[in-house]
Amino acid sequence: MRTFDDLMRMKRLLPAVLCVAALFVTAACEQSSDPVAVTPPEAPVETAVDAATTTEVASKAAEVQNPGAKPEPAAADPAKPKPKMVTTRPDPGSPRKAENPLSSTASSTRVGEAKPQATGALVSHVVVKPEALDLGEIPTNDAKAGVVRLVNTGDTAHKIIDCKTSCGCTTANCQKGKMLEPGEEMEVEIKLTGGSTPRSLNKTVTFLVSDQSPLRLQVRGQAIAFVTVEPAKLDPEKHSNGRLVLRAIDDEPFSIVSMYPPIIEGLPTEKKAEHELFISFDKIKEQGHRSTKLLFTLDHPKCTRVYGALAPSALPPLPTQSTATGPGQPTVIPTAPRIDIDKLLSDGNVGDFLKHLESGDIEVGAVDSSGQTPLIKAARWGSVGAIEALLDESADIGAADRIGRTPLMYACQSKNVEAVQVLLDGGADVHARDKIGNTALCWAAGFGDAAIVGELLGAGAEVEVSGPMTGFTPLIWAAGFGDPGSIKLLVDAGANIEAADVLQGSTPLMNAARTGGPDNVRAMLAAGAKLEAKDNEGKTTLLVAASNAGADAEMIKLLIEAGADLTARSAAGLSALDLARKRTDLRSEAVVAVLEEHMQ
Repeated sequence: MRTFDDLMRMKRLLPAVLCVAALFVTAACEQSSDPVAVTPPEAPVETAVDAATTTEVASKAAEVQNPGAKPEPAAADPAKPKPKMVTTRPDPGSPRKAENPLSSTASSTRVGEAKPQATGALVSHVVVKPEALDLGEIPTNDAKAGVVRLVNTGDTAHKIIDCKTSCGCTTANCQKGKMLEPGEEMEVEIKLTGGSTPRSLNKTVTFLVSDQSPLRLQVRGQAIAFVTVEPAKLDPEKHSNGRLVLRAIDDEPFSIVSMYPPIIEGLPTEKKAEHELFISFDKIKEQGHRSTKLLFTLDHPKCTRVYGALAPSALPPLPTQSTATGPGQPTVIPTAPRIDIDKLLSDGNVGDFLKHLESGDIEVGAVDSSGQTPLIKAARWGSVGAIEALLDESADIGAADRIGRTPLMYACQSKNVEAVQVLLDGGADVHARDKIGNTALCWAAGFGDAAIVGELLGAGAEVEVSGPMTGFTPLIWAAGFGDPGSIKLLVDAGANIEAADVLQGSTPLMNAARTGGPDNVRAMLAAGAKLEAKDNEGKTTLLVAASNAGADAEMIKLLIEAGADLTARSAAGLSALDLARKRTDLRSEAVVAVLEEHMQ
């Protein structure tokens, strides 16, 4: 059951939510209920509120205004993801959420150990050398290692708390808990896996050190497929003869040691720089193989394994069973279950997800009725293991849904910074905008957390962007809806603290007073936001708070103590006390009492 404070927050969210939700009406109406063959029916397009749908917010607000009324139940939507589940249920396919050194909220999470401070807050005596590690060419399906040194340049000892990597494809072999004495250094081996597809690799290793800022090491490499397979996906409709060519790009002769599934008898044993093979589609169906992957083991000096792929149409049909409805009238019913990606990932069943991906039951390029790909779904749930597997299968990292939201934008709302890091490392465009003009930073500021905001800022996200229909900048999103820790990061990055939206002409401070909370107001006041600025109705922040059902006595006191003008009046000539007396919510009496005390 929700507390009174929860209900009041819902109520004060309503005006802003309805304004923003209206922007999604056209896109939401376009959504159909027809699922694709390998993905479940998609939930309706989410509005700009992560914690509740617009319907839920409206019903809660009605409950506050009329406690005796019974709100209309919201329509059941089993496919609708529950965002908080990502942060409370570990993902077996990925490590726990990494801490972000750019966030003031980052911590080592180890009991009894010092929290790493925000970047720049403390002098870093322990340094990493070199500052970046370039491992050069890395064969696909193989790994390459390099060594860096942690050096204590100060005059006091520091403990190496942890070494965190941005994805499972990177490992750091460091001595956790080691005390590094002044002048002492230690070597750390960094290993980077090339993955199954050629691409540029840009990963991060974060060293958490006691009593200083975290150290970030950029690890780069270039995954090279020294042996290629053409075509990349063998489709019976396009390649009826089943011809595959394995070619060494460096002209190094090699032989094919084995193949899985074993559908070719008598593999060529001679060493050549190019091998021509013919796949029998009939044999695949006869033997009942369900995997779309073809694995070739080679004796090439730089490439011991290489993958090919089969189109799903090359596989045998799913098994069926007959249920008799009458003599001689059987009904054929598929026995294979529908693949519900949202269900798998919300329950943390990454292992099952990977099995379905391997078998071809989940197609990398599938798109459901709302335009969401499996990668978007994995990003929405913050499932690092699923994201990495899809990227290894060449999933389109920039494919957006029907309202223009990319996997990175969805990951920013998952509150799992690692999911964001993996997508950024994979080349996600941090500057892409959805159809209402929001970037990933806007979504992170409003519905992510400070760690994710810091990660995006570190990746070069533009701070001063705004949606043309709302005028909401990332700072306005953070002040009105987001993590107070995000506010300081955005202000430090140069965000305009007096930017006004186009809906009500409200500054970030006003939005904090309207739909944020006391901590958001404190953060904006600490940033130097002007109390005397006025919105389209001529209201200062104090007047906005005084007239808002969500603002309590604590927020009013904060503004008064900060020097808010108690004599200010709105364009309609109403003072803060006038506006507070017009309120009918349960907090109004306390607000009126505070204003009467200071205005006498």
